[in-house]
Amino acid sequence: MGYEGVERRVDELRRARVSRLTREELERELLTDQMTGLPNRRAFEDWCRLTRPALVAIIDVDALKWVNDHWGHAAGDELLRALSVSAETLGIGLFRVGGDEFAVTFEQHEHAHRLLARLQRCLRTVPFLTPEGFATGARFSFGVGSTTEAADAQLRAMKTARTSLGIRPPRGERPTGLAVRSAATGTTGTAGTESGWIGGAL
Repeated sequence: MGYEGVERRVDELRRARVSRLTREELERELLTDQMTGLPNRRAFEDWCRLTRPALVAIIDVDALKWVNDHWGHAAGDELLRALSVSAETLGIGLFRVGGDEFAVTFEQHEHAHRLLARLQRCLRTVPFLTPEGFATGARFSFGVGSTTEAADAQLRAMKTARTSLGIRPPRGERPTGLAVRSAATGTTGTAGTESGWIGGAL
């Protein structure tokens, strides 16, 4: 059927299921990202209006375009779910706010950077399925600010800095650090080389 055909079928099934939901279930559905199971952008905006957090962090998954183009969108979805699993493992309340963007709120800068560094290390160890086997070594860029706009500006600055250092690949290019273990042979290959730290997280 192909990836797009599968997506259409999943969407049809989802629509049929939604039509049978109660009002409370429908409200939860509208606040949940169906692919990752995380709260979505609407939930994030509601949360910020309710809690008025001191800090917002915006996370952008590195090399998602390359993964989608090279391994297919199903592998890209697996990568996004790997980040969701990593956050859940650490008790970090992520929201999925865009295609490859996630958000989380904090009250202190030190706490934010410490947890984001832990999340970075955790994500690098979580395998995600690709047509070539299980890949590890995924990374993300992030920005932290007092508003979403400030966090976005910091994110752009970090992406530029990490790209110039060779840690983050230019858009659409082969990523550094990804290792793939063949499910059939158990052998491991890499999609690049490791690099250094910036901003407390790789």
